[in-house]
Amino acid sequence: MAAKTQSCLIVAAFDVGTTYSGYAFSYRDDPLKVQTNQVWFSEGAGNFLSLKTPTSVLLNPDGKFDSFGFEAEDRYTNKAEDDKHHGWRLFRRFKMALHNDQQLSRHTTVDDIEGNPHKALPIFSMAIKFLQTHLLQVMSVEEKDISYVITVPAIWDDDAKEFMKTAATEAGLDETRVTLAPEPEAASIWCETLDVDTKAALAETGNQYMVIDLEDGTADISFRERKGIGTLKEIHQPTSGPWGGIYVDANYLKFLENIFGEQTITSLKNDEMDYFDFIRDFKTKKRTFSKHAKGKIIFRISANTRDLSKKFTGQNLEQRICSLGYGDSVIVRGGDKLGVEHDIVRTWFDGPIDSLIGHIKSFLKKRKLRAVQTIVLVGGFGGSPYVQDRLRAAFPDKRLILPVEAELAVLKGAVIFGYNPLVVVEKEKTYSTVLVAAFDFGTTYSGYAFSFINDPLKVQTNQTWYSGGAGKLISLKTPTSVLLNPEGEFDSFGFQAEDSYASKAEDDEHEGWRLFRRFKMVLHNNKELSRATTVEDIEGNSHQALPIFSMAIKFLQTHLLQAVENQTDGVLEREISYVITVPAIWDDNAKEFMRMAVEEAGLDGTRVTLALEPEAASIWCDTLDVDTIAALAGTGTQYMVIDLGGGTADISIQEKKQGGTLKEIHQPSGGPWGGIYVDANYLKFLDHIFGEKAITALKTEDMTDYFDVIREFETKKRTFTTQTKGKFMFKISATTRKLSEKFTGQNLEQRLRRLGYGDSVIVKCGDKLRVEPDIVRTWFDGPLNNLVDHVNNLLREAKLRAVQTIVLVGGFGESTYVQERLRAAIPDKRLIVPAEAGLVVLKGAVRFGHNPAIITSRVMKYTYGVAVWSPYDEKIHSADKKILDEDGKWRVRQCFSVFVRVNDNVPIDHQITKEYTPSGYRTATPIYRTTAEKPVYVTDPGCELLGELVTELPRDIPLSELRDDTTFMFGGTELVVKVRVKKTGQEEIIKLNCLK
Repeated sequence: MAAKTQSCLIVAAFDVGTTYSGYAFSYRDDPLKVQTNQVWFSEGAGNFLSLKTPTSVLLNPDGKFDSFGFEAEDRYTNKAEDDKHHGWRLFRRFKMALHNDQQLSRHTTVDDIEGNPHKALPIFSMAIKFLQTHLLQVMSVEEKDISYVITVPAIWDDDAKEFMKTAATEAGLDETRVTLAPEPEAASIWCETLDVDTKAALAETGNQYMVIDLEDGTADISFRERKGIGTLKEIHQPTSGPWGGIYVDANYLKFLENIFGEQTITSLKNDEMDYFDFIRDFKTKKRTFSKHAKGKIIFRISANTRDLSKKFTGQNLEQRICSLGYGDSVIVRGGDKLGVEHDIVRTWFDGPIDSLIGHIKSFLKKRKLRAVQTIVLVGGFGGSPYVQDRLRAAFPDKRLILPVEAELAVLKGAVIFGYNPLVVVEKEKTYSTVLVAAFDFGTTYSGYAFSFINDPLKVQTNQTWYSGGAGKLISLKTPTSVLLNPEGEFDSFGFQAEDSYASKAEDDEHEGWRLFRRFKMVLHNNKELSRATTVEDIEGNSHQALPIFSMAIKFLQTHLLQAVENQTDGVLEREISYVITVPAIWDDNAKEFMRMAVEEAGLDGTRVTLALEPEAASIWCDTLDVDTIAALAGTGTQYMVIDLGGGTADISIQEKKQGGTLKEIHQPSGGPWGGIYVDANYLKFLDHIFGEKAITALKTEDMTDYFDVIREFETKKRTFTTQTKGKFMFKISATTRKLSEKFTGQNLEQRLRRLGYGDSVIVKCGDKLRVEPDIVRTWFDGPLNNLVDHVNNLLREAKLRAVQTIVLVGGFGESTYVQERLRAAIPDKRLIVPAEAGLVVLKGAVRFGHNPAIITSRVMKYTYGVAVWSPYDEKIHSADKKILDEDGKWRVRQCFSVFVRVNDNVPIDHQITKEYTPSGYRTATPIYRTTAEKPVYVTDPGCELLGELVTELPRDIPLSELRDDTTFMFGGTELVVKVRVKKTGQEEIIKLNCLK
């Protein structure tokens, strides 16, 4: 039965996958704007962030539902570690019970992690119920207004589909509002909403193509032919096989059993945290491994794994690997890392992939499929570069399309399916710009986003940044880190830069290589900023800052262009407009420095706009759910935006005007209260625990471990809350322990006792540190207290009394603890934390690039003007400053001639024109600014020379005839000056040099 979607306000889709699950939804008034929950975190010892959450159900000893996903796995591991898991039952990867089961019934069972059976139907219904409950927490409509779609493999038989419908009904969903969507069909539908070139590859009547939905369990393959507008024909029955990612996992686990001993891996399941860390670590490795991989792939080994291996094999790990005859193909590094030759890793992939390729080749030989020229690859395992490389090599005459967010293509397509199985929306292109891209160059992390002009609100981001080192972090952005080779040339950026440097440092091959991290803060409040400004590399050696910034921007542009090329062949670089996000509290010289870096990176400055970060956040909030839009939408509504990133808190206050435009009603403010200051407190704690010399040495002796410490805490910051009661857990590497013992003369347990921590800080299983929540809170409270005080001071101002809503965005704004502190400090205000808070600025910047006029006015941070001679006025000027000119009139020099005053609300592109008679063909007019509202002299305290306005005039015309109109345009994100020579009509934009 089809779901009743016509009267529903929302369509939501649930994907209960073999290994991972998730949901997506959209509102009927904008069906193509599909939203997903993209911030699933593991709160255990690992620091894993995923676009979906594991398909794992935890039952309490009474047999009742306790939790799902990461929470289920992490809770069970904590209980198992404390030996309190008796009676608790964890079910994982149970979906495969429905695959090709001819005896499927209500009595079908699935096994928990210890091998004990349980009826399958309640487990499936609990999973669906959890997804529904999680969905409803982010919705602002009644449940009866939601229509549901549940994705199923196209190869499932009728019994499996009926089983899934029954599970949905038992979960409490109204069966009249539930539809099943075949997964490859949903993927096809989502491809219909993608970029113009992808549509073109699939859209022409008669086009035939293959869809491979390659998940962790199965490869689900279907063949389509495009018929008339909005219809698809299935030209071959679906086919599939057990060639998904879990079979690569199985090969990996067999390898581990060979290395550590089968009994070791079996026993390791009793220490669930280490076992899950193995699985999660490898999930990331699968996505980063490619056929071009060189050198060894690094895997983390827990202390418990080593101990168990020695117990069951009678050999230490190095001896065992030697006895197995691996030679240099498998080595132990630093005591707690395993380096595995890439050729061995390839063998884990090749079995299932060879089967998949052979199956596809057999089908493509069929006469009726010879016209298939395009392969669409989706699904979580389809995101593996190695899989993609193998498919391209196997089918060089076919076009392989990889949709953005391939892991979510089925889920998002299922939402569209819920409205109309083949909805296609075309918008006429009216601009020469085909695409707008935004770069967010953050203190700790950077990223980009873009959208096409024909669908500006469908903003895409690169959401698969992976750490390829020993750590296992998946992030929505990549670290702001630049690596230079010994010749001083750019080598790499982000995770790749950090991991490459760490690997070289570990092998003592990093001499001459230079890694620069978190260098953006050099631009914050730097009055002496110039081309000569320097930043320090990780070893404290200085380098000119401008090239480092330009290299970072160039990398983001190159990565963007590759992502666009993967989707479409038709976009030229000159058809792209760029937006660079900058803090609203930045000075004019910092903005100019950023623009200079952009142009040195090779971007055309005429196609580059700067967007103020809190403003971009406001703009994106207009595209969110109905409830958020309602809170901000009324004409005259005033609200505060806090962009809380890694470095700074950037605060602006907006008022909604007619037509959805925004007016700034208070000058931006903020301070250095971002997440890096919490990191600094954490590192001070580590200095205290392990010894400052140990942490300093860690940077040089095992850089990989040092980065793992930083990256793990990045996730911990987001999961810590005011309600956290149990101890917070952190990994300890073997190298860290050894260095601590070397420099302190004590083992870690002895040192903790000597430091007087008591039970507040304890060592668990030799390689984990458990820290009392009260200690962790102290790391946050310094910067947060400053932020809270500043916000409260702003809200006490009379002109801001109408502000009732605060929008919190930015990476550090995703921290639950930060959100709870703000709610407690300002209980009478509404706090809105948008979904994907860390990407809100980036996505809003894209929308700003499409429509900059959405911001109508800004509040001036300074009074701007020039130095002039003024007639002497005894009411204004001091008598000792008057000078008698050659005409016999008293005048005063160096008076401040004001163009615009501080706190003035200035419309965008507000113009002030003054006429000048030049004194030479090349003139340099000094521009001054001050925070004073009514300055008298440019020499007054607080007045500063901002820069010089340099004008070049045609030398073939007498100076007396070269009077010009100089127009200052205020209200934009940058100060712009335009000069027009009256006699010739010559007009040009003059660059104001604000740098020293």
